[in-house]
Amino acid sequence: MYHAPTVGLVQIADLKKNNDYAIWLKVVKKCDFYAFDDVLSKYRVRKKSISHDSFKKLVKSHYDLFRIGESKNVFLSFVLAALNMFFGSVKKIKYVKKMT
Repeated sequence: MYHAPTVGLVQIADLKKNNDYAIWLKVVKKCDFYAFDDVLSKYRVRKKSISHDSFKKLVKSHYDLFRIGESKNVFLSFVLAALNMFFGSVKKIKYVKKMT
């Protein structure tokens, strides 16, 4: 959720996945934002959900986020997708460790 009168209209490319992420990548370019230390929401993945795919589909969806959603070139899209998945994994490991 974002404050549309402040941020303005945010439109993204038609992505099969990562639409919410694509929106936030656009929003943070338009205004200041601040990180919270508190967990404001939780996300769960079920075995048959759209978010629970093979590694190949995961890489493709992250690649598409940067290639189509952000209009980056092929090489940069691959690098950004790899970095995004790496730091996302680190974050999940840290988060799971913190929760136990």
